[in-house]
Amino acid sequence: MLAKSGKTARFWPLVAMIASLTIVNIAGAVSVDVSAALQTGDPLDNGCGLLKDCDPTPLSESSYKNFYQTDKSTWHSLGLDPKLLHINEIAVGFVPGFLEKENPNKPEDINKKLFKPMSIMGDYISISSWDKEFKAIDWHIKTVQNLKGNPVWCIALMPSEGLDSISYHVANRIAMKMKQVNDLGITVWLRFAHEMNGEWYTWGLQPEKFKEKWEMLAREVKRVTNRTYMLWSPNAMFGHGVGERRGGYSPYWPDPSTVDICGLSFYHWGIADKRTNVKPTRQEAIRKLYEFAQIYGRNGWNKPIIVAETAACYTTYAGTTNSVGGGFSELEIKMTWLHLLVDRYIKRIIPDLKAVIWFEVDKVESPPGTGKRYNEDFRLVLGNPEVSWAVRELFASYQNKELAKFSERQ
Repeated sequence: MLAKSGKTARFWPLVAMIASLTIVNIAGAVSVDVSAALQTGDPLDNGCGLLKDCDPTPLSESSYKNFYQTDKSTWHSLGLDPKLLHINEIAVGFVPGFLEKENPNKPEDINKKLFKPMSIMGDYISISSWDKEFKAIDWHIKTVQNLKGNPVWCIALMPSEGLDSISYHVANRIAMKMKQVNDLGITVWLRFAHEMNGEWYTWGLQPEKFKEKWEMLAREVKRVTNRTYMLWSPNAMFGHGVGERRGGYSPYWPDPSTVDICGLSFYHWGIADKRTNVKPTRQEAIRKLYEFAQIYGRNGWNKPIIVAETAACYTTYAGTTNSVGGGFSELEIKMTWLHLLVDRYIKRIIPDLKAVIWFEVDKVESPPGTGKRYNEDFRLVLGNPEVSWAVRELFASYQNKELAKFSERQ
């Protein structure tokens, strides 16, 4: 995560909306016209409520065959098990706050709050010269092995000593370590040098060097492993365009044969990057995700799309429970963001969207340039009990539709 300044009733309007979304190329940048999407409205705006599935459309037969009967041992499955937590064919995972100063947690704690075990466990592991055997990876192997359902392990592998520290020898040792993990029956999504298009990490804003190191590592991983996927994961675009070094995508796009999955870090902070407790909008979610998917999904580079790291932040002044302002509750903010990421309409707009991974962390930090300390609570299920209960109600609503489809098949 970055510390940045950082149904039936709606089906035909939705078809019209999708048809009207256009990609406009201007000086190498890409923009998306989402005005039609905003005009169609959404059941959330019409009193549907935050605690239930707003789309009454039954699951289709193709959904049943293409998702619920997927064999997770096949490469195209990405290692995702349809028996684990998923909403509308979108796998749902979490990043636990293992070593956080504020309210640390474990994946087992998160699973206790869910009606199905998480599909993906996110993690952060630094590559350090003092850890030549990658013991940091070993520390969490047992944790992953002991989780119910054998989830995917999404490892944000961080070259904390800079990209120059990634030699061929290091790349080979990383690949061999991934093979050891795969041999234990664990599928890995290797998210090397994530958010490389920002300035907050030592490896950031170095597009040519990033591509060189990425490709070297990816080729070693592909040579020696069979269940490790290379996850290319920039931060959601900010700044002046897709082609920009700061905040863009294309300068960091490596040889496409070395990329298995494309994912975004994508957070709701408030108004732009200002910490303000306001409710997310459809425009906010659709613009970034649809744009990214048009470039890297089936209409572009034909890669699976995921939201590799996300949350909606509820911000209070550090040491207090006083909101920084904005007028919306934690429940409204987080549940709206969750709906925007997993409701049926987003799957129709972005059929390549395979997974969403929620950042289940509570932080106290000072955003750059503010000089102020804030409590930033990103947690969905382990924080505010009202939010946790609402999440369970929403997931149960989605689950009822799935159970109805399965009962037809009996």
